[in-house]
Order: sequence, then structure tokens, then C-alpha cells
Amino acid sequence: MKLPNIWEKNKIDDWKDIVSWVKDYNATLSENLKGVMHATAYFLRKESNDTVTLCHKLYYSESNQWLEHITIKTFAFNLLPEWAKGKVTEAEVTEVNVTEEIEAEL
Repeated sequence: MKLPNIWEKNKIDDWKDIVSWVKDYNATLSENLKGVMHATAYFLRKESNDTVTLCHKLYYSESNQWLEHITIKTFAFNLLPEWAKGKVTEAEVTEVNVTEEIEAEL
């Protein structure tokens, strides 16, 4: 299955750009995955004091096998909303699951 590129635009000006891309990507996925069991999860990972990565993880069933497709984008830490900065900064693990928070913004 060919999946769309979530990060076609290179410049990220603010958090709204990221939410917008995720919305567009999910709409495209819904169209491409009609009738296919699938689930999505979102994770944030702090790369440095200045950068963070958003991981969009898609799980779907194809030919009776579950597959995972991960799309990532690294951007400036200061573009995160306050709720996300707190989660990433206080995390004791590498990745922080922010699926509920991102889905609430969609």
C-alpha cells in the first residue's frame, strides 16, 4: 500500500501547521484504508533542548498481517503547545504517548 507523505511542506511556522498536516494525512488515510482495520498513535520525543520529534504511528492489517508504518517530523521545541512541552520535559521515557491530546485537537 502506498501511503501519502504527511510532511510535504518543509517549513513549520507553528503548532497549527502540524495539527493541520495530521488532519490532512488522517483524511487521506481514511480514504486509502476504507475497509481495512487500522489504528493510529502519536508520540513526542525530545531530541535536544531545541528540537522535538512527532511520531505518527499507523497500524493496519494487510494480507492477514499487522503492519506498522511510522512517519516522523523533527521541529523546534518552542513550537510545542504548553501541555506538550510539559509532557516532553517531565518524561522519564524516550517517547511520550500524546494520542489523546492530539486527537482532541483534531
